[in-house]
Amino acid sequence: MLNKITKQIVAAIACAMLIFGICFSGLDFVSEAFTGTSDESKDEDSDKPMNATISSVDFTLRANGALSFSASDIGTVINHETSILDMVMDSADELAEKSFYEDKIVSNIAPYLNIRESDDGNSEVVGKLYPASYGTIIEQGEEWTKITSGSVTGYVKNEYVSFADEAEAIAEELGTEAIIVDSEQTNIHSSEDTTSEIITEVLTDTRYSIAMPEEEEEAEESEEVTSSQVDKVKELYPEWVPIIYTEEQVGYVLADDVTVIMALEEAVSLEEEQAAQKSESETVQSVSAQTTNAAAEDNEATTVPASDNTSTAAPKTSDSKSTQDASSASVTATSSDEYLLAALVYCEAGNQSYEGQLAVANVVLNRVNSSSFGGSISEVVYQANQFSPASNGSLAKALNNGPSSSALQAARDALAGNNNIGNYLYFNGYVDTSTVGSYTIIGDHTFYNY
Repeated sequence: MLNKITKQIVAAIACAMLIFGICFSGLDFVSEAFTGTSDESKDEDSDKPMNATISSVDFTLRANGALSFSASDIGTVINHETSILDMVMDSADELAEKSFYEDKIVSNIAPYLNIRESDDGNSEVVGKLYPASYGTIIEQGEEWTKITSGSVTGYVKNEYVSFADEAEAIAEELGTEAIIVDSEQTNIHSSEDTTSEIITEVLTDTRYSIAMPEEEEEAEESEEVTSSQVDKVKELYPEWVPIIYTEEQVGYVLADDVTVIMALEEAVSLEEEQAAQKSESETVQSVSAQTTNAAAEDNEATTVPASDNTSTAAPKTSDSKSTQDASSASVTATSSDEYLLAALVYCEAGNQSYEGQLAVANVVLNRVNSSSFGGSISEVVYQANQFSPASNGSLAKALNNGPSSSALQAARDALAGNNNIGNYLYFNGYVDTSTVGSYTIIGDHTFYNY
């Protein structure tokens, strides 16, 4: 907010200076718009450039010798060689720096928002915006707005999206640090030095995630500190911005060549979603086959004592971190189901606490036990238009690379019956709680039912 007020002040000053420049440009100033005059300046060298304090020396603005303005009491230092146009252009450059989300919309409805072919609720669905995903406005109407996002172009209903300042606020809260290249062409260097190795050249509008430092314990901040995350990034990296070029390599770009934004996800087309689901399904089948084969080999190589065949071991749980819900229903699951559940938990809540990860696992199991969703973990996870990692490639990556140990533990504990959210069937990072029946908040996620 502070930045916006500052920009408004700069805008007013720039406009005033522009009007001033236009008015006096029509008076055909002599080549030196400002001429210093005093008793000591009436010699042959009076045409030399001169700096003077207006409070001590009278300046006269001369327009064809007809007009004269005294400025002896202004008390400001002016260099008569300074160009008004330069000052106006500098202010204009400042004004040109607008928020990335000024012409954007952000979806604020769960579980997703349909993007339609035309401004008609009965027209064909061409894509989907999941909560806290953004689009660029093409044409805004009273009821519908035409947008483009990712590979999708179509119409969304205004009541389900946030505009401008609200969109930026959502991005500030839920987005991840990223940059967009402004220059027509800029280089990614191997270090913070223009003479260092050039990794690659990138063109304008290319987007990269910023390699932020690991979070340290946050110091207590004054209530007066209102810096946005974008401003903090700019303060942290004033000259060079480290970006994630590949998973293994960090590159560096000049801060002057990029715009820092808080990035949100884009829309997904129906074709992209279907292709991703097919790929995910094939990956699960492959992982399941590998797990089954490995288990069979272990059984053949291990002799189990007869006395152990009749014993029942209590599943490993994390009682200190979770609460047992007596109403929670167990779900029969194979090792591949457990692995799939853990991978989804990792994608959806890998940056959350154990409680948050356990809650996500229980949403999946609650859906398995509900008649409104699929009857198995796999069916629930891959049900169309439900979990975005299942359609955007994130889940396939997690299945290949493996979920975190905490996500695996959360999946096992949920399967063992530990439920910390009751019967909630939905969760999202951004939820208008006035539109849901009941809810609870754990970390960055709101868990709820309609």
